Amino acid sequence: MYARLNDIVTNLKGLGEVYPPQEVVRKVLRSLPNNWEAKKTTIEEFKDLNTFELEDLIGKLMTYEIEVQVDGGVEVVEKKKKDVAFKATTKRKTVMMRLAQWKVKASWRKVLQIFVSWLKRITTMMRR
Repeated sequence: MYARLNDIVTNLKGLGEVYPPQEVVRKVLRSLPNNWEAKKTTIEEFKDLNTFELEDLIGKLMTYEIEVQVDGGVEVVEKKKKDVAFKATTKRKTVMMRLAQWKVKASWRKVLQIFVSWLKRITTMMRR
């Protein structure tokens, strides 16, 4: 994190935009997510941000992150899986009636009947 931040600040300095170290420290603190609010508040209250170095801030944040991970304080939020259920309304009789309604040659009708019965056996086996 520090290397990337340092690259950004250096590139901005090359473009003529100079940020004082105190402002960079404040920007880093502002960019922390909500679950870091306790650490952020502690640093803001007990450290003088005008004299606080960026390296010290990064060190404290890394230490806090390691402590939270070791203590198991990190809450892993799992996304809820969205299950979709389809209601099976097709029964053998309705399939056969639909086949009868189609004006299909007798030979193809027999092939379709065999396929439907095979499909029904497969779905029954999968439900077990």
